[in-house]
Amino acid sequence: MKFLVVLLFCFSTVLNASPYIIKNIENASNQESKPSDMNNRNEVVGKLKIDKESFDFIWSEAAGLRVLPIKQASINASPMINNQGDVAGVYWHVTDYWFSDNTGTKQIYLVRADGTVKEIPPPKDWKSQVLEASRIKFSFWDDRELDVAGINDLGQILIIHRDSNKKLDAMAIWENDSYQFIDVADLSNTYGFNNQGIVLGVKYAKEKAGCKSGTLCTYDPKTKTTKKIAEDVKIFIAGFNDKGQVYYSETAAAASCCCSKDFFPTKSWLRENDQSVDLNDFIAVSINNCNQAVGLKLSDIRNNTPVIFLRDKDELVPVFEQDLGKNTAKGKVNGILQINDNGAMMGTIKSDGTNHAIFISK
Repeated sequence: MKFLVVLLFCFSTVLNASPYIIKNIENASNQESKPSDMNNRNEVVGKLKIDKESFDFIWSEAAGLRVLPIKQASINASPMINNQGDVAGVYWHVTDYWFSDNTGTKQIYLVRADGTVKEIPPPKDWKSQVLEASRIKFSFWDDRELDVAGINDLGQILIIHRDSNKKLDAMAIWENDSYQFIDVADLSNTYGFNNQGIVLGVKYAKEKAGCKSGTLCTYDPKTKTTKKIAEDVKIFIAGFNDKGQVYYSETAAAASCCCSKDFFPTKSWLRENDQSVDLNDFIAVSINNCNQAVGLKLSDIRNNTPVIFLRDKDELVPVFEQDLGKNTAKGKVNGILQINDNGAMMGTIKSDGTNHAIFISK
């Protein structure tokens, strides 16, 4: 549903001090996983690695972990899911020649909740990488030019394309076998779109030493108009929900300067009803449609003692009590990436040197 800028901090938790329960999405010793999206049916999708081979997965409490029926899923593109259980991602379409070398080009896949699979070619005028079939399983050779930024409940898929410098140079919404293109002059980057088909992004106005500031705005593809959220800002993280509430955190350095000493959140805001609400010490990572957000306190981050908090309306409630001297029984929680309308969350946990996707609920 949403294209997330991931905010990860390592910290320890004690489960018996929390009403929340951590569930590992996979448990085998030869498996590693990373979640990328979650819906209101408590289904989680992401990347799964089994013995160094990569797959796209879907997980639910009822059905458990399942590998999506997609051969040659792109290692560097993450699947997204809507509330119907439809999953969109990127895979390599590989030729099947007998007497010549086979090659792969990227396409979009759509796995519907009923299990049917649809192959979607990217726009014809978008430059597509052609790669020898033997190199597809190695991320080093992947240009990472094509990605899915979200799939919503209207059945629309937001697709982005990057140039050789990893800069977004094209964006389009697929629906019913046709594309509607978004001019990158209107949006220079995107943080995803919601179930009304509205896209959240930033339009860069100026650039200095590679660090960009611009206007955070929403874009309506139907009217091809933008609505300003905040002007002349450098965004650390941003997202929004179906109600049009937008959260964003500012930084002294933009995402393009992640190696800068200034790459740090400095202020966080919630925008609703055309008013900006100062979240004070709270840095939102994800927001649902029920006036809840999950995130961290800026003061805790500065002190290197981060604790995950749930902001329920105006009250901050710790999801886990912190104990820096101990890990959980399952490992060390790296971060929470998303919260859904049920108040359930997805994140990652590190155990034995590897990362694993987790589902968190009461």
